[in-house]
Amino acid sequence: MRKNVKRRKFILPFLHSCERSMENLQNKFYCTGNVPNIRDTTVPYKNKLKIRTQIIVPSIVMLVLICVIAICVVGAHSVRPPEETSQINFTKQEDEEILASTSTVEHVCSNYYVSKYDTTNHWNECSICGKKYNVVAHTYTETWTMGESCSPANKCNHVCTCGYSYQTNNTREHDWTELKTDVPLYKHRQYCKSCGDVKNLADCTLEDGSKITCSNLGTCSLCKHSYTKKYHVIDTRNSSIKDCKFCGLSLGIFSNVTSKLLSNGIEFSYDFTVSDSGNFNGSSLGMWGQNGATIEYHTMTKNNPTSIHVTGKLVGFKSDEKTTVITSGVQNFDVATNESVSRVTISFTYTPDQEPPVINSNIEQTNLATSNG
Repeated sequence: MRKNVKRRKFILPFLHSCERSMENLQNKFYCTGNVPNIRDTTVPYKNKLKIRTQIIVPSIVMLVLICVIAICVVGAHSVRPPEETSQINFTKQEDEEILASTSTVEHVCSNYYVSKYDTTNHWNECSICGKKYNVVAHTYTETWTMGESCSPANKCNHVCTCGYSYQTNNTREHDWTELKTDVPLYKHRQYCKSCGDVKNLADCTLEDGSKITCSNLGTCSLCKHSYTKKYHVIDTRNSSIKDCKFCGLSLGIFSNVTSKLLSNGIEFSYDFTVSDSGNFNGSSLGMWGQNGATIEYHTMTKNNPTSIHVTGKLVGFKSDEKTTVITSGVQNFDVATNESVSRVTISFTYTPDQEPPVINSNIEQTNLATSNG
């Protein structure tokens, strides 16, 4: 139907024009009254031949031209690839308007592509006629906001290259352990084997409900761990004397504490001493809060069985880094027979260098009252 409309649009106006031209030609020779009768024997033969030639030759030329133009128009429409072009669907009234018009509504859809998508597919769409091309189902890349965590807060983002995306909730189940005992802290908990999330963190208690501590040993009514060794827990982090927060026992003394700020780091040292019945067999050091700086060294040297000397150096703090607290700790040492400490710590503060402003001595200060008149 569209092709017929197009052909009528191009051919019919031209045929009407040809018909008018033929009528004008006939009127010229037969209706003016000035043309001699070719059957009149008094008219010379040459004049008769001239009259026939003037009538027939233009008619033949006109018919040939009509045929050539019609062939060109039909051929041009028949060889155009259908997938590259599109025509608008017309109503009956619009068809009639097109027949009376000499303009075209044909366009190349690929010149007017816009990308569109829905929840299932994405495609190219002609912004002129709305025809869809290259309709393809979405393919997604999936990323989790919290990695492999089983946490409900972990969301999965499904993103297609076309820009469409959606998010789904975490459906993975936690793989919880049995109750595990944190012996030095007298606590127990469960944790997920997959993501490390913790639940049911609680103090270990006896059957009577009392908390198990270094001064109240026994078997936990829930995790069933039997405490036979005392584990002392520090009460403060900044005093030079470290006391157990449960029984008040002095766990050791920090002394000879020094620190030195460098251009992009800090050096520190200290001594730590326990009672005569303690020792540092099997103990180790830990450091926290370096905030991107590199530990150049962190060493422990025994002064004697009950005293150690610790030195440390961190470098590589950023020049615009804010004040940072670095914590050094001594871990897993004995303060007496069958009495241990999981950790004691001491802190140092790193402050970025603050260069004083450079004052130009050549600049003279002018009396403001004088300058203002």
